Amino acid sequence: MDEVELKELYDRGDRAFNARIYPEALRYFRECAEQGYAKAQGALGAMYAQGRGVERDDATAVEWFRRAAEQGDAKAQTALGIMYAEGRGVERDDAKAVEWCRRAAEQGDAKAQCNLGNMYFRGQGVERNDAKAVEWYRRAAEQGNAKAQCNLGNMYFRGRGVERNDAKAVEWYRRAAEQGDAYAQGTLGIMYANGRGVERNGAAAVEWCRRAAEQGNANALRILGILYLRGLGVKQNVRFGIRCLLKAAQRGDEQAMLILAHTLESRENYAEAAKFYLMAALKGSDPAWDALSAMSRRMPGNPLNSKRKDIKPREGAGVSHVDRDKVALMERNLRDAGDCPVLQFSLALQYLLMRDGERAEALLRRAAEAEHPEAQYFLGLICEDRQEWEEAREWIQRAEGQGVREATRALNRVQGFLEPRSADSAALMRQIRMDGASSLGES
Repeated sequence: MDEVELKELYDRGDRAFNARIYPEALRYFRECAEQGYAKAQGALGAMYAQGRGVERDDATAVEWFRRAAEQGDAKAQTALGIMYAEGRGVERDDAKAVEWCRRAAEQGDAKAQCNLGNMYFRGQGVERNDAKAVEWYRRAAEQGNAKAQCNLGNMYFRGRGVERNDAKAVEWYRRAAEQGDAYAQGTLGIMYANGRGVERNGAAAVEWCRRAAEQGNANALRILGILYLRGLGVKQNVRFGIRCLLKAAQRGDEQAMLILAHTLESRENYAEAAKFYLMAALKGSDPAWDALSAMSRRMPGNPLNSKRKDIKPREGAGVSHVDRDKVALMERNLRDAGDCPVLQFSLALQYLLMRDGERAEALLRRAAEAEHPEAQYFLGLICEDRQEWEEAREWIQRAEGQGVREATRALNRVQGFLEPRSADSAALMRQIRMDGASSLGES
């Protein structure tokens, strides 16, 4: 076939792919790719990488991406760089990831430019360089890449690689937000709520956070919850505010868990408050453990609930309002039932509330080995807290495989500690983790 015929064949495959007729698209792309047409080779690689119309096969995806990349196809070069960065279908190699992303970036591919900026920002495969990160983010952002616009906004907000400038940060967040980027929308809402780089405007804060919240953005859901709880820029609606916080907490937002727990405690809903304090505590929040202990001492009927200075909480009191009779009954039921993962997990949570970590971990381990997904996730978090990275990855990965939504973010976090790139990589990863958790101090 000549070039015109190959392009026509590729276009048929592209139309079929866009119509989600994947078997037909696969057939056209393969026929075209086997005759050396670079765009079809890249498209075929993408189908294997995504498992569209064919069983996912990263090694085959890499093979097709490489064929197209070596012909100079920028999209395939970008994709190949990502496969090297993630270790998919090929041994992870950050230097090769940078090499392929740079080739595509120098051809003007915006996604590659953004990825290259990320690599300079993280020091991944290159020496960390914020100014270089800004340079590549700007090139991509000026082409309209929403992720790069967000990242450039973050650099201006933090003063990294450029002089700190909240107004510039708002400008770039707004560009990405107007393209529908949920992170940018939520961040822009936070900027309006705090009056950073723009005049404080509660109504605008609510509007932008609402747009992001509709896409499930946890930061925006949390801020929207706070705005409704306090009646800032919107008529106060405590019930709706709690609902927003609950959705954010369910998406793993630690600050939402704490705010929700405080709110529920103030309404004397101690059982639910304890649950959210515990969720935050298991994500590594020391204030959550402190709040649990403090709440237990304030609860009605608690012998520690006293203003007498000579009465001090017993060692390891933790959450002393746990129903001991209920715990005893659960223990008896577990003895009678033998190995029951659901009972093991439920009792482990009670032990965690009692601050009995040893017995809690033993039960979590038994339940996790019996493939209880939440037990696997919680056990992974405990291992992460002790910096036992290999075991943490194993349990969190197993939980993710069973559909625990929060596990994906935890797995990415643990993976970063498992793959050091320099002598001080652990410190670097902690900084990245901290930056990610508080990319906007108020967010």
